[in-house]
Amino acid sequence: MTVTLHAVQNLPSYAGERRVVLTRDAVAQLVNAISDSDCNLRLIDDRQCGYIADGVNPDALAIAAASLDPASRESIAPLLAFALINRFELQLDSGDDRPSREAMLKLTDTRVGEVQVQWTASHAWSALGALGFAVEADAVGYNVAAKELAAALKVYGQALTPRDCWALTDLARYALTRVGPEAEIVAA
Repeated sequence: MTVTLHAVQNLPSYAGERRVVLTRDAVAQLVNAISDSDCNLRLIDDRQCGYIADGVNPDALAIAAASLDPASRESIAPLLAFALINRFELQLDSGDDRPSREAMLKLTDTRVGEVQVQWTASHAWSALGALGFAVEADAVGYNVAAKELAAALKVYGQALTPRDCWALTDLARYALTRVGPEAEIVAA
């Protein structure tokens, strides 16, 4: 099981549908037009999944979308505008690995530049345990106040590897500066 540790933020919500159905060709065109540096993952005509771009920067997608046909541009315009204004990452998927084969553009809950840490569950629980947090080995999730995490890192940080200590310190700083003193870190 993979655990993502991230700061909880009050995010603006999108009133419309969080996904837009596109043709497979439109998704392929967009994925091909986006560079690897503008997304977290990009698969181009992968034999199993087809065309996928995850964690897409909305600025890059806006540039790529200019080459779409007018109907496709119009269908993604509201979702793309929301992502651009609020700095949300997007996901493109040709749907090759699903029975429906439905290709789509989806709005994610991750903001561009958001600090996250992805570890296995045992790694995350071990690191939090080394910092003095009582996390059960079979826990599904865990919340900790960013202030408490920062304080624990100052006291017990040497119990972690330098890389783990740096990752959690960066996450705590991000949460405290972006969200504020009441920020929480969620591991789920």
